[in-house]
Amino acid sequence: MGICTLVFIGILGMGIFTYYKSTNNPIIIKTNADYDKAAKNNSYVKISADQLYNLDFLMTEETSPLGIKLGNNISAHVAAIKLGEKMLIISLPPKVFEQMTKNPKAPYILKGKVSAFRAKDLSVLKGTLTKDGIVAEDIASFLCSKYIDYGTPIEFASIYFVIAGLFAIVILVIGIPVMVRSARASKRFKKYSLGNLEVSCEQISNEIVLPQIYKKGPVTITESYIIVERMLTVFAMPLSELMWVYKSSVQSKSGDLTVVKKSNSIEFVFSDKSKSKIKVNFFKDNEKIEEIIEYISQHCKKSYVGYSKELADLFKKNKDEFVNEWRTH
Repeated sequence: MGICTLVFIGILGMGIFTYYKSTNNPIIIKTNADYDKAAKNNSYVKISADQLYNLDFLMTEETSPLGIKLGNNISAHVAAIKLGEKMLIISLPPKVFEQMTKNPKAPYILKGKVSAFRAKDLSVLKGTLTKDGIVAEDIASFLCSKYIDYGTPIEFASIYFVIAGLFAIVILVIGIPVMVRSARASKRFKKYSLGNLEVSCEQISNEIVLPQIYKKGPVTITESYIIVERMLTVFAMPLSELMWVYKSSVQSKSGDLTVVKKSNSIEFVFSDKSKSKIKVNFFKDNEKIEEIIEYISQHCKKSYVGYSKELADLFKKNKDEFVNEWRTH
């Protein structure tokens, strides 16, 4: 949770920094020296041009920045402006390109991030220029090495906000339920500790390192406690307060006949009468379940062992009576 939160804050901070830096401190390109400075760091830039040349060339995107397949979607129309003796390529989104060509108003104010050409786009661009009569050997001499990817500050910062949003979803969907379960587990443990958590935790720490502890899968049994690791949460309860342990099997069916999945679990019921039993799934590993139940039956004589419909009905109808019968038993 801590790592996810730090990553979320870091990525969100990068997005905010990118947005404000692009908005308040773009590099203004007026000369080739300004361009060289921006190209060195792939900076966000602003440039005005008296004339915009349509190169009749399209850039396509096969995947989104997050790796989602898009097909061959048109991502930009390629145009150019003169920068001194060189030609600077500008990639314009379809809507921006259409607006600029329908309502030509010089000077054009262009903004975006200096980016390196993809090998595929550069190859097609050189082919287009060659068809227009430019000698292939001359292209490198007057074509700027990088192009301007037109976009607003929020567009370039949005990738950070999207990734931060995904981390936020992870925190909400996974983290909050874990925190709720952990809080409930702590509350139950605190109740049995009579508020003295330090003494109980110290006792567990001392017992868990002894050679005679029993551990099978996510279940650990010490001299005085049963510890269950379940769904990123640790439950620690006094073994003396374990009322009932039994095996539970659930079959999932498709239609009337086909069994899709059989899930086997072990359920622990403690004397705090909690509505949520501590349930540990072992799926098809019956042997571990039988071993744990057998160990408890030998070392915890106070507990009911094995499933009983009579006990299940009593626990469902009247938990207080169940606890009284268990204490008498």
